[in-house]
Amino acid sequence: MTEEEKQKKIDEAIARLKSKQQPVEEEPVNKPHEEKGVPGMGGNAPLATERISGTEEARNRLNAEFAADDNPFSHIKHVIGVVSGKGGVGKSFVTAAMANAMAKKGYKVAIMDADITGPSIPKMYDVHGPAMGNENGTYPEVARNGVKIMSINLLLQDEEAPVVWRGPVIAGTVKQFWTDVLWGDIDYMFVDMPPGTGDVPLTVFQSLPIDGIVIVTSPQDLVKMIVKKAYNMAGMMGLVW
Repeated sequence: MTEEEKQKKIDEAIARLKSKQQPVEEEPVNKPHEEKGVPGMGGNAPLATERISGTEEARNRLNAEFAADDNPFSHIKHVIGVVSGKGGVGKSFVTAAMANAMAKKGYKVAIMDADITGPSIPKMYDVHGPAMGNENGTYPEVARNGVKIMSINLLLQDEEAPVVWRGPVIAGTVKQFWTDVLWGDIDYMFVDMPPGTGDVPLTVFQSLPIDGIVIVTSPQDLVKMIVKKAYNMAGMMGLVW
C-alpha cells in the first residue's frame, strides 16, 4: 500500500466518524461579530474579532511554510511539549500528572497524544472511542476530570491494532490532530510526544505554537545521553534558552 493510499484511508476513517453525528450549529470562535453587541455598550458595539491559538511569541517562532492552520472552533492559549528522546522514562505519566494538576486548579486542559505508534493516554484516563464529530471536525474525548483527549486509539476500530505507517503519514496525522479536532477553549494543551528526534517531534516543533517543553529523564548515563539529543533538537528549534 502506498503512502497516498494510507493517507486516504485515514481521511476516510475520520470522514466516517464525522458522519455518525448530526451537524451541530456552532459559531467559529474567530468569526467577527458584526451584528451582535456587548451588553451595556450599545447595541452595535462589536464583540472581539479574531482569536488565534498560541501565544504571539510562540507563533513568531514558526515558519509560515510549516505552520499548521488553526481550527476556527479551537482557541488554545498555551501549548507545552513533553519530550524525552528515550522511551520508557515516564513521558505519558508526567503529561497526565501535569494535565491533572492544571485541571484541578480550574484551567481548561487538553492532551494531544502524539505517540501514534504507542499511544497510552486513553488507557491511563479510561477513555475509549470511537471519537465522534460533525461536518466541522472531530470532537476529543473528555475524561472524568474534564481533560480533553485526542489519540489515534480513539479513531481505531481495535485499540490493540498496530499502527504500521511510515513517518510522513504519522506526522501528517499529528498535524490533523491540531487542524481537524474541535478542541474548543483550552488554557493549556500538553503534547505527549514519542521517543526519538524523528518526524513527529520535528512536525510538532515546526507546525504548532509551542511555548516550551518539559524534558523527562531518569538518572542512568545511557538515558541521559539519549535525552540530551532531544534537548539539543529543542535548542535547534529555538525552544531552549
